[in-house]
Amino acid sequence: MKKQMAAVMLAGLVSYAQAEEQTSAPASKDEQASITFKTDMLGKYVYRGFALSNGPVIQQTTTISKGGFSANWFTNVEKRNGGINEHDFTVSYYSPIDKNTSAAFGYTAYTFRHIPSTEIRELYGSISLDQGLKPYLLLSQSYRPGRGTYMELGISPPLLVGNKTITLEAALSHNNHYLREGRGWSHARVGLSIAIPSTEQITLIPQIVYQKPLSAGFQKEF
Repeated sequence: MKKQMAAVMLAGLVSYAQAEEQTSAPASKDEQASITFKTDMLGKYVYRGFALSNGPVIQQTTTISKGGFSANWFTNVEKRNGGINEHDFTVSYYSPIDKNTSAAFGYTAYTFRHIPSTEIRELYGSISLDQGLKPYLLLSQSYRPGRGTYMELGISPPLLVGNKTITLEAALSHNNHYLREGRGWSHARVGLSIAIPSTEQITLIPQIVYQKPLSAGFQKEF
């Protein structure tokens, strides 16, 4: 990867049943619990401005949801080295505020096998608007090891091209001692994705993402 930039290719995402995102509507309180499985294949794993792989990875996510509550289990396997080098557990709650606005809150426990601080704990909250450019704001507060804040402000508008819908994403991120020394605008991200239904339960989502560090302290991450 170039020093000043990073491109992350999602060669093929396979989602067994549509995976629910933080900004998606929750199930009714009377509805039965649902379970979704999602598999991602990425050219490089970059998360919140940190490069967490030297090459392609395969990621598996399992989510159980009911009435706005969700429990999520995530694993990451770097193909070059083999074996699981990260697994995370998240519990969250999603709630609509009004017709077009929603909020989500949650707790995540990260476990890494290839960095010194192998266990990270954080609380997060997000608010999103489901119209226009679909802006959102995400705030995460880590409290183990050490305290730090990560902020992400972004948009994710759908673009209609023929009979296909392409989703544009763009985000700007700020790091305040979140898993590193110092503070400042860490990176910017833009991307495109398109959902291609394969069967009633399987959807393919090719995606390309470009990320650029915004400060000298983050250039080495890419």
